Formats: sequence, structure tokens, C-alpha cells
Amino acid sequence: MDGEDQARSVVTSFGAGGASALSVQAVVERLIAEESWPARFVLLESDPRLVDGSVARWCDERGEGLLAAFIVRAAEVGVHAAGAEVPAALALLSIARDDAVEWSESIRVVREAAALVVGGASWLQPLILEVVDVLVARIGGRVEEAGAGEDVPAQLAELRDVVEPLLVSAAGCEQADVARIVTLARADWEKVWNALPTLTNSDAFERACGVARVVAWWFELDGRVAGRVQDVGNLVQAARRRGAETAVQEHRLVLRAQAAPVDDRVPEGERAEVCGAVARECGTYFQRTGAVWVLHAAVETGQASYRLTPEDHPHRAMYASNLSGLLAEAVQAGVVEPGALAEAVGYQREAYRLTPEGHPDRAGRVSNLGSLLGDAVEAGVVEPRLLAEAVGYQREACRLTPEDHLDRAGYSSNLGNLLAMAVEARLVEPGLLAEAVGYQREAYRQTPEGHPDRATYASNLGSRLAMAVQAGVVEPGALARVVGEAASLLDEVWRLARSGVTLTHRRRVLSMTGAVSRRLPLMLLWFAGPREAVRAVEALRGHLTGGMHAPQLPPGIVNPVLDTAYRQAASAYEAAQTRAREGIASYADAVPAATRLAELVEQIRATAADRGGFGGRPQFTDLCAGLPPNAAAIYLLPTPGPVTPSQVEEWPGAAVVVRGDGRTAQVALPELTSAAVLDNVRALLGGSTATQRVCAWLWQAVAAPLLAHGGQLLADASEWVVVPSGYLGLLPVHAAGSTQTGWLDDHVTVRVTSSLLALAERADATTASGSPAVAISGARDLAFLTADRAVALALIPDSAPVAEPVSADTVLEALIDAPVAVLSGHAVHSLAAGGGLDFGTEPNELEGPRRARWLTAEAVERLPLRDRDWAFLSACSSGQTATDLPDEAIGLPAAFRHAGFRTVIATTWPVQDHVAFIALARFLEHQAHHPQDTAAMALRQTRNWLRTATREHLAAWLDELAATVAIPGNLTEALLQWWTNCPDPTPYADPQDWAPYAATGH
Repeated sequence: MDGEDQARSVVTSFGAGGASALSVQAVVERLIAEESWPARFVLLESDPRLVDGSVARWCDERGEGLLAAFIVRAAEVGVHAAGAEVPAALALLSIARDDAVEWSESIRVVREAAALVVGGASWLQPLILEVVDVLVARIGGRVEEAGAGEDVPAQLAELRDVVEPLLVSAAGCEQADVARIVTLARADWEKVWNALPTLTNSDAFERACGVARVVAWWFELDGRVAGRVQDVGNLVQAARRRGAETAVQEHRLVLRAQAAPVDDRVPEGERAEVCGAVARECGTYFQRTGAVWVLHAAVETGQASYRLTPEDHPHRAMYASNLSGLLAEAVQAGVVEPGALAEAVGYQREAYRLTPEGHPDRAGRVSNLGSLLGDAVEAGVVEPRLLAEAVGYQREACRLTPEDHLDRAGYSSNLGNLLAMAVEARLVEPGLLAEAVGYQREAYRQTPEGHPDRATYASNLGSRLAMAVQAGVVEPGALARVVGEAASLLDEVWRLARSGVTLTHRRRVLSMTGAVSRRLPLMLLWFAGPREAVRAVEALRGHLTGGMHAPQLPPGIVNPVLDTAYRQAASAYEAAQTRAREGIASYADAVPAATRLAELVEQIRATAADRGGFGGRPQFTDLCAGLPPNAAAIYLLPTPGPVTPSQVEEWPGAAVVVRGDGRTAQVALPELTSAAVLDNVRALLGGSTATQRVCAWLWQAVAAPLLAHGGQLLADASEWVVVPSGYLGLLPVHAAGSTQTGWLDDHVTVRVTSSLLALAERADATTASGSPAVAISGARDLAFLTADRAVALALIPDSAPVAEPVSADTVLEALIDAPVAVLSGHAVHSLAAGGGLDFGTEPNELEGPRRARWLTAEAVERLPLRDRDWAFLSACSSGQTATDLPDEAIGLPAAFRHAGFRTVIATTWPVQDHVAFIALARFLEHQAHHPQDTAAMALRQTRNWLRTATREHLAAWLDELAATVAIPGNLTEALLQWWTNCPDPTPYADPQDWAPYAATGH
């Protein structure tokens, strides 16, 4: 979005128009352009419209982070009060820019600014840390020039006394833990290993490791301490995930890797070989366990082995190839940036160049080079034209490798993938897709049952078949056979993904199904019908958590002996999976239980006449079972785009409508493309100014075609259950529309589910019999959290607040048997692995050490399965899901659904503190007055009310609420003042305020 569009969006958020809109735009532009802070202060004080979250977000997007932070602060305490903190900011900036400022003055300024942060001026903290970095660097510069003077340790200690408490408070850990970690980093490793079991009892200690790294980097004169602190942190993390004994073994391996390049006991000429051997050992260990810090050590040691080997040495090619592979693996694991793939390609080119014809490693190295080039093109770090070169290398690898060789399947699959990529890039003719299919068939055929790569080759073949059909390469007479072949591959992908014991294995299988999930369901829709398309979608999702559970066996299906044996095996399998996931046992310990379960599944298939598909991918009738009569499920399938844009028409995106009685329909959505979805997701997550544009696109691409062409199946449905594909799960389908077109929320109740299977009730779920849980964070920067607590306790019958101090453990305890839950505070979201809720409390000496405070999605998944009603997660971005496996919908809503909550209310992007309170209060009021309504219906009513409520309606509502709920402090007055000053007669009409709330589940 360009500057003009951003300014227009900010203006729109004020509700201004005409000449007044131009004046607002002019003032906003002037504010950004003004370099003088006193002048900025005058502008902000003279025009209250500028003290707004929309302006702050816009300033931040324009690189004015400090100005944005000040505006947020001014919105909290007023321009005048925030302005009193500006001199401290200017003094900090002066220190950062002028190295002539005296040390005593610098310390005074930092100390006074730190005191302001403790008092609530958190906007100054990033600036303080920037100044500290500058001061530490100046001290270091003086040390290098003149040697360590007597004043250096004292200066560092003085600065540390001021800064460390700020770091500790921001991280939510204890200063004593930080000191202990730094002390351990100076100690003998045996002492650290012995202490390790006592260091893993809370998330807070793990966070303290992060603070200790910064403290050691800045304030320790011995430069080695910071590196050792990093090792202590890695040890703690490894011990929490895989046990203390395993962590010590990993650390011994890492220490060997660190010592190998400089080990004086090894002759200099032999160090390269030793480094190479240790790098291979570390790499193999990572592949087996997923220990990322061991992979990091493998990369560093691999670099040393390459660096220590002369160019004319016979092992140079081997070390270059090994280093290339380690770098590629590190990119995939997120240890290094994707740009390292270009470096990996360079090493592999050298390895190939140094490996002569006839050498036994020639085929492997040329294949690695081809694959790496393909990965680098896909990551965008090299030019697409290099795909043609990659295809040539992969052809050579296949030519050099006999068909019965163990590596032939991998080389064939790689060649099939590269040919498909080259066709999509229009570097080769579409007819070569037939050859790509042939190579993928060969790879799949040559890979035996049980091989870890079989699922990958199955999904690759399915994707190639779909591409070939779309490109018109398949002969008409063979079309039915090819479509049937593609559909049958899904059975294999489902079985292998579900039966894999480790989460790492399932994740690997699913990460390789991205291409097939984009094309195969659409192909089956057009050539096999809606039911097969729906089954295809469902076969490619839900394995990470679903795989922890055995298939459900209805009672009375098999004889009592087999029934009992299966239920015992299912219980043992699920218990073994849980123990392994929590680090109590190894995943290897779960293998016997998984094997026994698989044997009994086959017996049930053989003995029950109607259970031939038991344990297989879901049947269509099973998917319909969870849909109520008034609801329609809508599968949204974006088109991946044409195979060859210049020659072949693309399959349009589509919606598949499903009713509980088995009726189906399909609606073409030509503007629903994968590229458009990704563009809108990036825009939405990149800044609030894009919300209106995203909602308007959703109307045009999804809602309007469905309303116009959905027919009787949608006309009869009062509720839409949307099953999004890929990144669509991050977009607010319920908010599709604009002020010109209207909103989808006006037409129908919309909720989201990652799978229709998730709507089916588990027969073994007992009803939650505890009290509703109300867990409110102690975060001091969210003024309305106390109001959240008050309204939840007043409006939810029999609710009970989580005892102070609130922590992850106390919240989990309250949730064990809770039928309803309200959780408010901050959220931390990881777009790679889901997220968590922050239940940290402010430091209080009377409370003793702070307990772990992050309630993660992984921890919630460990709650016992209960039949529960709803959970309301009133925290910014609490509904965001992981983006590396979006179809899995990994995140807090899925975790709470996994624990049995029928509906989970969460937010897709940040919301203002007072808006979150209003939305929660209105939702709870509706639930109290209309208990027959579902949570999704109550949320829809809440969104519509929030969107249309005028200042007068809001004030009247607040009076009525205050008669029932004792709203603490002066929050009522603050809301009334905010509404009075708001220039828009409907303060929350912008979808930025009402649209982030979405319902997942029932």
C-alpha cells in the first residue's frame, strides 16, 4: 500500500470526509515529516484526532517507531502526561548520537529513564536498550585502544545495575535466575550438568537464559561467558524437551564439535578429518532427534572441516558436499536464513567440479546439486532460469544410477519435481509433465511399504498427476484411470501420516503435501465430483494432533475379545504418545504400541464386513455426521494458478457446499487464487490499514458469489461452517464486505473449523463438571483487565477466578474440568508453531518467585478431553495459526478445541484494550439473556452490535451494564470521555475493531 492509500485509511478511521478529511491527512503528513520533537508535541496536543491507534500504527509502518510508541502512550495517559516523558527520550537520543557526553551524565539519564519505564513509560525501554548498546560499545572501544582501565568494570557494573532489572521485568523472569545462569556459565560443565534437573521447572527460567545472554554479552569482560550462557540456555531447553540425561549427552556432542577445530591434541593435518567426522555425527543426531542446537554445531564444525582442507586435497569435495547438505538442512530447520541456500549451492558446485566421471560419489553429488538449485529457486535466492540447469544435473544422476540402486527412487523423484517446476516456470514444454509423472511413478513403485519417504513420493505423484491433467497432457481415454490413481494415493498419505509415531515424522510428511493439497482436491472436484474433493481435503489435514489418537471403534462392531484388545491397544498407544510428547519417554518407546494398534486395525478390517475402511481416510458420510440441520459446510479451495499461463486455462477456485443430509453443490470462485489469498494475508498481518481492503476483496472473491449462486443449499442454511484451505484460515471471512456492499455478518452466522471431523463428538468424552474458569493476566499495561474479570464473574453463573498469582500452572488446573473459560491478557503468537497466552503478574516481593506464565497451545493440548461449551480468548492475535502448516490450524483455538471446547472465540489481529472489554461484556450479556443461542451466534450478534452502536447507544449500554456489574476504578469515565471525543458517530464501525473476533468449532 502506498503512502496515499495509508493516509486515506487513517483518515477513514477518523470518520472524516470532504475538506476535513484533507485537513486530517495534511496534519498526519506534517506530523511524520516534522523532525523536531517539540513541534511534534505541539501538533499532537493541538489535534486530539492524532492521538489514535490508527495513526500510531501508520507511523510505525513508516519507520517512525518511537513516534508511534509515544502516540500509544499519549492515548493511555494523555498528551500532556506523555509529553513530560519526552525530555528523557531526547536526552537518550543525545547520548546515542554524541560520544562526548560525560559518563556520569549518561548514567543519570539512563537511570531516570528506567525509573519512568517502571512507572509505566514502556515506550522508552527500546531507546534505553539502544543507548546501553552504544555505551557498552564505547567502553569496548576504549579498552581496545588503551587496555582495560580500572574504571571499566565499575562502569559496566553501574550500567548493569540500571538495565538488568528492566530486561528481567520485560522477560517475566527473576533476577536471581539470571545471576545463577551467568554463574553457571563460569563454572565447570560437570557442575552445570549436575544442577540441570533443578533448572527445568518453569518457563521463567528458560526466559532468564535469554536475558542472561544479553547481560553477559554487554557486561562480562570475559567474552567467552556469553557463549557459555548460550550453551546453558540450550541445555535447559533440551532438558525440558528431552530430559536432563539426553540434554547432557547432546551437550557433550556439541562440546566435541566446538573443540574439534582447535584441539591441540590432534595434529593440525588431521583436524579437518576429525571435524568432518564430528559434523557427520552431529548431523545424523539431528536427523534422528530434531535437536536444533546440535545441527548448529554440525554446521559450524562442517565449515571448519572445509576451511581446514586444502583445495587440492582428495577429501575437499566430500567436505564441500557435506557442508552444503548441512546448510540446506539448517535452512529447512530455521537455524539459518534461506539465503544460505545460495552458499550451499556454491559448495555443491565445487564438490561436483572436484568429483571426476566414474567416481562412485558422482551421481549423489550431481543429484544434490540439482535438488539444491531447485530449493534455491523455490526460496527465491537464485534466478528461476537455473531450473533448466538443475534438470540437466538430475538427468545425469538418473543416467549414472541403475534402476535397482537404493538411491534411484530419490533421484527419480527429484527429477520429477524439477521437471514440474521447470514447466511452471515456462522453461520447458508442458508435454514434459508426462515424463515427470513417469519418474514419480518409478520413485513411488520402488519405495517399499514402511519406508519414511513413501508418503512423500505418494504426495509428489499425486501433485504431478493433477498438473498433467490440468495441462492437458493426459489422453482423454486415460483420464478416468489417472484420476482414480490420484485419489488412491491419498489413502497412502493418510495412513502413513497417521501411523507415524513421532510428531517430527508427521510434520515432515505434511510439509511435503503442500503441492498436492493445492491441486488434487480441485482436480477431483472437476473430474470426480464434490464428495471426492471433500474427502481429498480432509485426507491432507489434521494429522499432528489427530495422529496422537487411535481411530474410534463404535461399540458392537466386532466380537468382544477383539473389541477389548483394540481398546486396550488404543489406550496404550495414546498414553505412549502423550508420554513421548511431554518428554517423559522416548518416541521409540511408543513403537511397540503403534505396531500392535496397526495389527488390530487390520484384524478389524478383515473381520467386520462394513469396516473395510476402518482407520483409513474419512468417508463422506462420516464427515456429514457432525453438521446440524440448519448449517451448511463450505470448503474453500483457492486455485493454485495455471500450470502454463500462456497455454492452458486454469481451474477456477471453488467452494464446495455440503449439508448434513449429504447434499452437495459447487460454486465457482474465479477470483479466489492462492496468490491473492497470500497477498491479502500478508497485508492483513503487516498492518491495520489493510483491513478494509482485505474485507472488500473477501466479499468480491468469496461472499458475493456464494450468496448469488449458492442456491437452495445455502438459502436454507442459517449458519455457514467454513473449512478454509491453506492461508485462508488467517482471513476474516465473516467480515467480508464494506460499507457499500454490506457485510456477510448481516446475512448469516459464520464459524470456522479446520475439519468437519472436528465437529463429530467423541464417544469417550465425559462432560466437564467443574466451575467456569476466569483467568485474567496481571499485565499492568492493559487497564481494562480488571473490568474483564468483573464482568466475567458477574455474568457467568458459578464462575470462579483463578487464584492469585495467576500462572500457566494455575490456569491449567482451573481448566481441567471447566465447561466454560474466559482468558484475558496478552498473547504471544508464533506463526511457525502457534502461540500462547501471557498470565504473568507484576513483581511482588510478598509473592515470592514468579512461576511460569506462558500458557502455550502445546500445554492446552495436554488437558483431558471433556465435553465443554465455549472458551473466550480475549487477547491480541490469540486466533492466529501457524503458517508453515496452515491446513493443520496449529494454534490456541485448535488446542482448546482439542480439549473439548465446542466453540473457541479468539482474535486474528491485535485489538484495543477497551474494545476487547466491550466485546467480551456484550458477548457475555447475550449468552446470559439468550442461553439457547450458540456461542457463534452470540459472537455474530456482538460483532454486529459493536459495528453499528452509536456513541449514544454505547453510553446507554454502559449505564445498564454498570447497574449489574461493578466496573472498577475510573474505567467508566474513561470510556465515556473517549466516546465523547471520538469524531465518528459509530466509534467501532471500522472492521479493524469488530472483525478480528472469530468463532472456531460448533
